[in-house]
Amino acid sequence: MHRLSYDLPGVEAFAMVNQFNEVRCTNWLRNLGNLSLDLPLQHSGLHLSGEEYIGLVGKTGVLAYRPGSENTLIVSLISSTYLRQALAQNIPIGDSIVLFNSFARKHIAMNGLLNSGEIAQLEQGLGQGDPEFDVIERRSLMTQTSLQYPSVSVGYFYNPPSYLSALQQRLPEVSLFIALSLLAAWGWLAYRHNKVNSIEYQIQVGLRQHEFEPELQPIVDMETGQWVGAEMLARWRRAGRTVAYPDEFIPAAEASRRIKTLTRVLTERVFKSLDGGTLPDDFYISINLSPNHVDERTESAIVALAEQYPAFNTNNIRFEITEHGLQETGRRRFQDVVSRLKQQGFLFGLDDFGTGQSGLEYFSNLSPDFLKIDRRFVNAIDSPESIDFQLLKTIVQLAQSLNLIIIAEGVETEQERDWLQQQGIRFAQGWYYEKALPLPIFRQRLKDASMQFQTRSDDLVDAVTEHS
Repeated sequence: MHRLSYDLPGVEAFAMVNQFNEVRCTNWLRNLGNLSLDLPLQHSGLHLSGEEYIGLVGKTGVLAYRPGSENTLIVSLISSTYLRQALAQNIPIGDSIVLFNSFARKHIAMNGLLNSGEIAQLEQGLGQGDPEFDVIERRSLMTQTSLQYPSVSVGYFYNPPSYLSALQQRLPEVSLFIALSLLAAWGWLAYRHNKVNSIEYQIQVGLRQHEFEPELQPIVDMETGQWVGAEMLARWRRAGRTVAYPDEFIPAAEASRRIKTLTRVLTERVFKSLDGGTLPDDFYISINLSPNHVDERTESAIVALAEQYPAFNTNNIRFEITEHGLQETGRRRFQDVVSRLKQQGFLFGLDDFGTGQSGLEYFSNLSPDFLKIDRRFVNAIDSPESIDFQLLKTIVQLAQSLNLIIIAEGVETEQERDWLQQQGIRFAQGWYYEKALPLPIFRQRLKDASMQFQTRSDDLVDAVTEHS
């Protein structure tokens, strides 16, 4: 039941002006887990503790307590997730907040967080005066929660002959204490705001809440118009709206080392959806891999996926290595993993060739089976005087001299298609043929395209037979 994850250390500040008008400051952070509720009940005020495990109710949260009437102590256990809701205001929660009297006097339930049945049950238990109820039954009323946010709080308790005299005598100390506390609170809130709104943190939230979706863009044989494969692309949507585009969140996912989790989640969804006989024998799914995140665990995951989904063998899976700088420390590991996977029959290619700084280096490290020309160069076909067009011709000549399969990305016009075919390039993807499709639509379109292709093939065989 006790689940606790700190993003920041708790901060505890407590100031008391005693009967001798002396200001006392203490830090209770040392005593977390042993927090005593034995406060002088004649003192007034409200106090919030740092996030901690409260043995009384078997929960973790922010403990708030204040003296009540008749020498009672009113205690509340506030879920830190609720504090997160107050800060971020965009993460739904289902946690309950119960303000209860630890001596079974009275209770307060915050509106909207407990339903009427739960309040009635709590009232009945407290009304019976059962001492075990506070400890046992209350647990069933508190929802399970993952708590991540500690609190920053300041509490003041006064017991001098006169509040005014205490402030007058200790005004500099009290003023300094308040200023430092407000400054610390402002700094903490600013840090939390920046962290919560950072794209790296939001990627973590998106993965946890299944906001990333795969889309598949067909790769087409330009001679026949037939789909021969598809590239898996990532899309990030929250509440039906795009959160960020791939060129924004993919680099952030790589930098935060969450790209492997993202790739695995999307690949499993695609394989699971297409495993039921939808995939033609010679059709392949092309998956992007970041070279600096290819290791032995990547190799094991690839082999395990191929074994788990029988419709996918080595002919149906290809990998595109993004042309980002390969770190020197991972060069040997990368070469070894790719070499072993290629020996098992998997094909590897270079994605977006020509846009990075280490493309030529990959020819010796990877020995690619195919090469994908970036849309930047393909779109330059319409500008034959441009430098990018001259580079395009050089890339094509290089790939053909090495007998590599060439796939042109970002084909959008008939002029681009015609020029590519004149150069002997057979495969392409882009909006001229089809945009990236959500997984359910792609699956149905692939099924329809396969049936049409089979029908045309049967008609051709019949025509040849009759002619003979």
